[in-house]
Amino acid sequence: ARRESEDRVRRLAERVAKEAEARARAEAEARLSQEAVKLQREADERVEAARRRAEREVQEKVERARQEALSGAVPEEPETGSGGGEPRPQRVPEEAPPREPAGTRYVGGRRLRTF
Repeated sequence: ARRESEDRVRRLAERVAKEAEARARAEAEARLSQEAVKLQREADERVEAARRRAEREVQEKVERARQEALSGAVPEEPETGSGGGEPRPQRVPEEAPPREPAGTRYVGGRRLRTF
């Protein structure tokens, strides 16, 4: 009877240990899942912030190019004339250059098409 009792206690202890292990694994898996969700959300937020910054930069460059085109401004890195280091003024032609379609103008070193 004593031996039978020891076997029952041992089996009970093994079952308790297995249940504790299963519970610990489930809790660890839940924490891991929460951490994965948190990290994914942070990564998504960073990507979205980078996308917004890139779009803002594009819009700023577009607006700057539009303003340069409207004002006939000299490019940010001006070409130098034949004498000294002074930049030569940008000439905006009234007509399209030869072999260019009508409505083509070069402003700030960029080819612009006006329709």
